[in-house]
Amino acid sequence: MKFVHAALFAVGLVGVDAGWLTFQAMAADPNAAFSGSVAARQAAAEGPEKGATMKSDLEKLQGAWSVSTLEIDGRKMAENIFAGSKIVLNGRKFTTISMGATYKGTFKIDAASTPKTLDLNFTEGPEKGNTSLGIYELDGATWKICLTVSSKVRPKEFATRAGSGHALETLKRDKNEKSTNPLDKARGKDPVAESRNDPAPASTPDERDGRGHKPPDKEMARLEGEWSMVSGEINGQALPKEFLKTSKRVVKSHETTVIIGGQVFLKATFTVNASKKPMTIDYVLTGGPMKDKTQLGIYEWDGDQVRFCFSAPGKDRPTEFTAKAGSERTCSLWKRAKP
Repeated sequence: MKFVHAALFAVGLVGVDAGWLTFQAMAADPNAAFSGSVAARQAAAEGPEKGATMKSDLEKLQGAWSVSTLEIDGRKMAENIFAGSKIVLNGRKFTTISMGATYKGTFKIDAASTPKTLDLNFTEGPEKGNTSLGIYELDGATWKICLTVSSKVRPKEFATRAGSGHALETLKRDKNEKSTNPLDKARGKDPVAESRNDPAPASTPDERDGRGHKPPDKEMARLEGEWSMVSGEINGQALPKEFLKTSKRVVKSHETTVIIGGQVFLKATFTVNASKKPMTIDYVLTGGPMKDKTQLGIYEWDGDQVRFCFSAPGKDRPTEFTAKAGSERTCSLWKRAKP
């Protein structure tokens, strides 16, 4: 399932708040820094009028963008689902910030078309070898795109409908980027990349498994293994059946990874307290825009199945297993996967 394209720029549902959270570290490629010569060569190859227009859009699109709205197959996604998701355009290359996975590739635009078109070719990551077709509008610091998720037909309008296989996203120029001039990257100034180069936190003194964790106790051992999602709800929105079919949770020792549609949407270390009522689980996210953030949850056993409910990172722990609209919570039920 090519869901990654929806998360391409939003980059990664199911990860940020343990629901659809997703898209991991980005790093600028100084060798791909945009320069006037790149645009000039394209202008010469495609004609003066068309080339000049594309040069203008190429220049305006350079830098980091943050997702502000996301809609997939007619479903509007809650903001906490894509919080922190970004894309960085550097010359003709793009890198998306995802939780637990890196997506890189090249892009091509045609600003002379009506509507303007965008082609994304994935060269690294889970979608390597795939292409997504889209259309776009650029208005100052706002960039709107509509692109294929599972469909192979380029959208003709900035809208999605149930079964369309399209995603609609609005992105805003990243306010945290000190400079949006791509030539700064060529001079060795890349604030986006620099912000990702913070040293990793030191491990705890109690280092028994190489990562600072004690061997799993009985309750942790019970959670280990591979799990399939039975049902899920995020902020009042039920997860579609296609998500359930491709969902997987892998738990090993004190680490958990959630994969949907072949994508890593969440990766975290965790601890549990089975003496609490309800039992508690604490995540420390290990990748993506929410790296090192803590996410608090509760869980319960229902026979051989396990139910989780998490708040958004930084929010108070849930007190009940509900994920009503506006709660910014994620609830999910999992069963052990068949061998």
